[in-house]
Amino acid sequence: ECPCLFFVSQSSSALLMPALNSEGTRKYSDLPFFIWSDADGLQFALKELISELGTSPNANIALDETMRADFVALVTEVAPKTQCQICASIIGGVRMRKDQIEFRLLNENALIADRMMEAVWSSIKAGMT
Repeated sequence: ECPCLFFVSQSSSALLMPALNSEGTRKYSDLPFFIWSDADGLQFALKELISELGTSPNANIALDETMRADFVALVTEVAPKTQCQICASIIGGVRMRKDQIEFRLLNENALIADRMMEAVWSSIKAGMT
């Protein structure tokens, strides 16, 4: 997997986005993208993003508790003086809140997934490859 990270500061927000995903994702967001490729590596784009957000070198960074450890290591490598903390107490509460529109969309997605699984099970036969 390639790191695709969302950063938020007090004054702005931006996405660190692999070049591979940037074109398809662009149509869904008007946030600034800091695009990186495998050839260039992501360190430069990540440094530029952190600088553009206007954070100080020793800023506090709250990381999602589900973030992969190697992605956390990338952030701390690029910004070694930052104070990193887990943001479960911040994000966890927000994730638990759902409005009626989100409940409806979650239910629609579950029904779509159920119909797809039914179609798959009804079409597969022993010995198929």
